[in-house]
Amino acid sequence: MANTYQLQIDYVEAHRQVGDLEKVVHKVHYRYIVTNSDNKSAAILKNVDLPEVDPDSFTIFDNITKQMVTEWITPLIDEAALQLEADETLESIINPPNLILEINN
Repeated sequence: MANTYQLQIDYVEAHRQVGDLEKVVHKVHYRYIVTNSDNKSAAILKNVDLPEVDPDSFTIFDNITKQMVTEWITPLIDEAALQLEADETLESIINPPNLILEINN
């Protein structure tokens, strides 16, 4: 079975005011999670800047959902690169490239 991937929105940063608009989201912090067939998983933490707000299509902060934010950032991220990085992170957890050893002498 192939690895599965999930994009999870953690939180957003917003400007208090941009012109007449309040709580204008400008940055999204998210995690990209990989899970393998043995149910082992790893996550990488990322953030992405949003383009300048368009006052004509502005969504009031209280009406924003995580699904909306996911739709906003999906075209802005490189999912293939995220998958590769997440896979490498998971592999390094399963098979650490370095050992931590105590010297007993």
